[in-house]
Amino acid sequence: MRQVSVLEFNRLTKSAVHRQRLSIRLPSTRVVLENLEPRTVYNVTIKAGTDFGYGDLGWACFSTLDYGEENVLKLKARTPNSLTLTWPASWLPAATEPYTIRARTLHSVSGREREVSISNHNEDGSNPEYVLRNLEPGSTFNVTLSTAFEFLKFKANGVRLMSLKVPASRGKYYLKNPLAPPNRKATWAVFSTLGQGY
Repeated sequence: MRQVSVLEFNRLTKSAVHRQRLSIRLPSTRVVLENLEPRTVYNVTIKAGTDFGYGDLGWACFSTLDYGEENVLKLKARTPNSLTLTWPASWLPAATEPYTIRARTLHSVSGREREVSISNHNEDGSNPEYVLRNLEPGSTFNVTLSTAFEFLKFKANGVRLMSLKVPASRGKYYLKNPLAPPNRKATWAVFSTLGQGY
């Protein structure tokens, strides 16, 4: 028997509220969590049952999507000090388009908060992937992936013909509106590093 506990994380107060408790009978190794709030962070803990009570404890953090939001940013691998992130090649407008990844601490064992921000681009033909390094063990991070865009408006004789949304780095190939601020296309997810010794 395994016991699964689901706690909802409040990002403002940095506290967790107990939402669900489930018992899973062996040999089942899957559970579907239902009736969760959209765009919310959850801490899920699993206690393994033994003949003498509950044994080892395992945990992970997950975030639900908002209505109409796509699951873009995925965790490929994790260690106590790193997170390997991946996303579909089609999410960026071009294979070599610059992007920014920002990871902000939601919770850490030590109580320290940290923010890491990097800008990078992928080599043409390579799978989109980035490894965030030097992270604290057993910490949970809100990770955001974003890229810059500009809206360009084309007019003829004062009549607007169309609006194009193009990558800011490609704007040099088009007429640019110098007053138009760049917009950001972004996606996010919540991931945790492994605890020390795992």
